Amino acid sequence: MLELATIRNTIIAGLYTKLARPVIRADGDGDVPDYPYVAYSITSPYIDSYGHDAERWFNVPGGIGVELIKHIECALSFSCYAEDEDAAQALCLRIIEHFSREARDDLRETGIVVVGVSGVQNRSVLLVEHYERRWGVDVRFRVIDRSEIIDATGGYIETAEITNEGG
Repeated sequence: MLELATIRNTIIAGLYTKLARPVIRADGDGDVPDYPYVAYSITSPYIDSYGHDAERWFNVPGGIGVELIKHIECALSFSCYAEDEDAAQALCLRIIEHFSREARDDLRETGIVVVGVSGVQNRSVLLVEHYERRWGVDVRFRVIDRSEIIDATGGYIETAEITNEGG
């Protein structure tokens, strides 16, 4: 089964270490940190673009088991918040540097592959009398969705007689 929380925590922990700035959920109920900071959201937690599962059958006591493996993608969106446009852009570019270059090998060792990083997008908004500067980037990751099914009933055919009758 896909462990989205583990995948998310691995991605966010590495980014937090790189930026040394708060990285919070965009839809969280907690306090808003001081500028600059990053808010993330999981925009697409399960993108199935690789077809059917790969299957690996194996014997277990009293039956058979099958391991189902599928490569899937997920997308996270990161928005950098600051009062100054240059600070928001710089933080966004550090995120791109992190996922495009620095974190690729470390993430791959945990089973998370960076598929692509979007271009930088202006996400600034007017808040009553001033602009809150927001610049963002989206990142796609590939992970493995793995499930194991055990059939302990022993419900498989050990031998079969094949004939040419009836046909």
